[in-house]
Amino acid sequence: QAAERRARGRPRAEQLLELLADKKNVLVTTHQHPDPDALASGLAMCNLLGAKLKGAKVSMSIKGRIGGGINEMFVRLSNLKLLPWDDAMLKDFDAIVLLDTQPMFAFSPLPPGTAPLAVIDHHRGKSRKPLADCAFCDIRTDVGATSSIVFSYFMELDVPIKGDLAAT
Repeated sequence: QAAERRARGRPRAEQLLELLADKKNVLVTTHQHPDPDALASGLAMCNLLGAKLKGAKVSMSIKGRIGGGINEMFVRLSNLKLLPWDDAMLKDFDAIVLLDTQPMFAFSPLPPGTAPLAVIDHHRGKSRKPLADCAFCDIRTDVGATSSIVFSYFMELDVPIKGDLAAT
């Protein structure tokens, strides 16, 4: 409800799509050793961008192990396709979407000097200032999960939820 309430007055999904419109190779990633919120956010974002960015390749990669029964089960049941993580591959993407973390956080997967084009998160940062070098920054600390923020984009764009997303 908080995600929907906050999105009503400040739609963000179109802004994100406009920023990514000319991108051909997009990476979606989360914090290292992701939890269910990070995994769900990534899966949903890949589905949303895959549906809306015609001609773009949208991939997801995770740095670190996906541990724990629920996380492993999520990946298996959702058929989440993950590229193996390699810091060197980051240069091959023309956009990085960072979910459920921020670049300066301890568990951010991005090496120093690698800036995401978009950051979507529900965690409060140490600084209350928006990320200075972030082209698209949607930080909603009043929302309980990043996946709720991503879901609000589906609502804004009136995108139906299909397949694996509907089951998770």
